[in-house]
Amino acid sequence: MTDRRLLRFNGRVAHSSLKGQVEADGFSDGETYHIQSVVRDVLYKPNGSRQCQMVCGEVFIILERAQNHLFGFREKDGYVGWVRQEIERRPLQPTHRVSVPRAVSLEHPDVTKNANERILPFGAGIEYWPRRDSERENTIRSTGWVCVKEEGHIPTPRYIRETQLVEKDWVGSDPAAIAEQFLTTPYIYGGDTGLGLDCSGLIQIAFHSCGLPCPRDSDMQAEFFKPIPNPELRRGDLVFWKGHVGMMLDQDTLVHANAYHMAVAKEPLEDAVSRIGRKEFGAVTGYGRHPAS
Repeated sequence: MTDRRLLRFNGRVAHSSLKGQVEADGFSDGETYHIQSVVRDVLYKPNGSRQCQMVCGEVFIILERAQNHLFGFREKDGYVGWVRQEIERRPLQPTHRVSVPRAVSLEHPDVTKNANERILPFGAGIEYWPRRDSERENTIRSTGWVCVKEEGHIPTPRYIRETQLVEKDWVGSDPAAIAEQFLTTPYIYGGDTGLGLDCSGLIQIAFHSCGLPCPRDSDMQAEFFKPIPNPELRRGDLVFWKGHVGMMLDQDTLVHANAYHMAVAKEPLEDAVSRIGRKEFGAVTGYGRHPAS
């Protein structure tokens, strides 16, 4: 494997699976690390540009610690890069995940008595934290809130609407429905969250949320998805350009994160093809359907 985005080797240390394939100073199975920041960029090199992102509760496999950064790969898809070192606390033990593009975490279940609200993006790991006062806890839950744990030197309670969470192992059934949830979310190159994402990040989130494998970048996705002819397009199929990808909501409507709208938007496929062909990525290069379909 020579694609640097998936090559678990940085010139010094390599993953144990590469023994006999690369020359390295050392080999390692890696160290499991749970992301604790709300969002953490995965970088091309220490202090380099963003390639993609991770959210709290996701797992990063560390192969090396250097320059106040961690080198390794995202467990969910093997994407290789560097993340900045965090203050390490007790690993989060998620029981649930955020199921809406953006949820609000509060210090108090009364919305008039808050400060320091936190915005948590889709997929962020949440740990339920029932308090000792069961009567108070039942009262809080009866109003639609649940108590969750915020890690720190001293763990503290925070509150989130229960309707904005799903169990950590929840799996969706319709990638297009997941993608459509993100309409109007800002476009951010290399983004992977409800705070901002790019074209291929939206596609990966949609399929991963339905328990379906999907690579991170649009060129990887074009290789992974089964090619199909245009007349067969249906909900959940992908449309590829050189450097861009979108998903069909029906035979005629495309949803995609794009820099023209600077947001996730839906529009007639015919309009998108015409505009993108003239001003952005050129002609459509292909159409794809998930191998599991």
